[in-house]
Amino acid sequence: MKDMSEINYRETPFKELPLGAILPKGWLRNQLEIQANGLTGHLEEIWESVGIYNGWLGGNGHSWERAPYYLDGMLPLAYLLGDDKLIDKTKKWIEWTLNSQTGEGWFGPEKNNDWWPRMVMLKVLKQYYEVTRDKRVIPFMEGYFRYQIAHLPKRPLEGWGRTRACDNIYVVLWLYGETKESYLLDLVEILYRQSYPWDEHFYNFPHVRPTSYYYPWDLIVKDEFWKKYELMSEFTTHTVNIAMGFKLAPLIYQITGDEYYYRATQRGIDSIMKYHGLAHGMWSGDEHLMGTNPSQGTEFCSVTEFMFSLATMVRTFTDVSYADRLEKLAYNAIPATMNKDMTAHQYDQQPNQVLSSVHRRIFYNNYDEANTFGLEPYFGCCTANMHQGLPKFVKNMWMKTEDHGLVAITYGPCVVKTLVQGVEVTITEETNYPFNDHITFNINSNKAVVFPLKLRIPHWAHGATVTYKGREHQCIAGEYFIVEETFDGKEKIVLHLPMEVRVTNWHNQSIALERGSLLFSLNIGEEWKKYGRTEPFADWEVYPTTDWNYALKQCCLEELLVKEDDMPYQPYDKVNTPVKIYAKAKKLESWKMERYSAQEVPISPVELETGEETIELVPYAATKLRVTCFPYYK
Repeated sequence: MKDMSEINYRETPFKELPLGAILPKGWLRNQLEIQANGLTGHLEEIWESVGIYNGWLGGNGHSWERAPYYLDGMLPLAYLLGDDKLIDKTKKWIEWTLNSQTGEGWFGPEKNNDWWPRMVMLKVLKQYYEVTRDKRVIPFMEGYFRYQIAHLPKRPLEGWGRTRACDNIYVVLWLYGETKESYLLDLVEILYRQSYPWDEHFYNFPHVRPTSYYYPWDLIVKDEFWKKYELMSEFTTHTVNIAMGFKLAPLIYQITGDEYYYRATQRGIDSIMKYHGLAHGMWSGDEHLMGTNPSQGTEFCSVTEFMFSLATMVRTFTDVSYADRLEKLAYNAIPATMNKDMTAHQYDQQPNQVLSSVHRRIFYNNYDEANTFGLEPYFGCCTANMHQGLPKFVKNMWMKTEDHGLVAITYGPCVVKTLVQGVEVTITEETNYPFNDHITFNINSNKAVVFPLKLRIPHWAHGATVTYKGREHQCIAGEYFIVEETFDGKEKIVLHLPMEVRVTNWHNQSIALERGSLLFSLNIGEEWKKYGRTEPFADWEVYPTTDWNYALKQCCLEELLVKEDDMPYQPYDKVNTPVKIYAKAKKLESWKMERYSAQEVPISPVELETGEETIELVPYAATKLRVTCFPYYK
């Protein structure tokens, strides 16, 4: 644990805009509407865990993390869409929570005294305050944080609260930015000292092998090993804890300025992707870290939480690579884990997922239904926590800068409206990105204003250009292009991000195809079979109806055919995707299923005598059965 004797709070270089300042448009708004019409908008009606008996409504039902998790996504979704029905659904939870506070400052269900779920509800209240300015929220938080200062020394964080304390720190620092009350920085130091030291963990990453090497599950389930497992791992191989833990270093950097925290963050990402990274931008984690085999799963919760951590990292360190990764997860790993109408989701997604069925797989400790699609496949944490991914992505697409400008963090159709140097500025972003490569920014201001407009140029966007006032400007990949102009009335800027197909290398020298921020996968035929519950919120298995065991030709990129089409309402419908790639491939008959998943991808190059075919690849998220990491032949 680093010394924090010199606390010196500083504003982050990029600053969050309040919820509601950025609103989705076009196909991105369609995605949020589909989410609202799917599980998110109907969860209270069909899932008892967040029903009328929930402890966060004063009932005797579930009183831990599920309701706060659900609201952490439901509330921003409701306000981003301006959906009065959904907004009304959130109000009863907010009112009960605000009215539950005791004179000492404690709040929440009486039957649960865990620090952890209250950390999530604090994030909910922060967002609620941003969009409503409800005057009760600030005193409520002040009361609770003073309670924490008084009680944490004698009842310290433990378990989930210890490994997830950064969520608590995040809100404390936000409130300090609002009030400048010095006791809040004292609380940050207390929370930091009681939290798991994720900064040290990532700086000297300990888990370079699959978790099964360190903690064999067949021994863990025996009583004599369970306590040893908890003490040794401290939940630090648990993929969701890791995803949350990435927030800690950038938050502490904010009050120390110590470059160690940037290095710890970068070393952590480099290490986890080296030893456990998967092609969709996350690491393996069918509950716990399990190496780089693309047949391993990744828990949905970890994707949503890492996206939120990445937004924190971008805000603090401004590194373009963090924004690149955030965008990749939003446009690949998030929608891949839901069916096209978002009425069912997976607990675990696999980059090479050739069967989704109720069977025991190679997963570490996730059971038979973990990769099926449904309401609550395997465990309900993801049913509660899946909702925040896309709404919070939209909320963080733009930020303010320390030099009084605006920065485009990620791209997609949206509109941002905010004050810049006291002038009301509206930027409408028109695009079908990431499915095509042009983005138009229409900038309107009610009077002339000079400010820097920073545009992120992804690392993959070589040859990117920005055109404004009749001139084309070359950009540098991996940096921000800065437009500093007098914006007077109406201005237009066009950003072109060339999307050449890239070949990336993965497990056993396998290859994947990427174009822009989109990952592509084999378009396998699918047969959906209902095995539980009732439609539209049924539980489904998915069986392949076409071959999947192909090797790709190690070809020149010019041999690949990219076909673009019109933009549909739902671009992640595999029948009607707006972009496809056609590639040469051969069947690899020896590559089969093992334990209901694709065998470990064969080491490339492979020798094949079968005939060459042309196969179709579509955006990863449009597939529910897929091969993403292919062996290759020469």
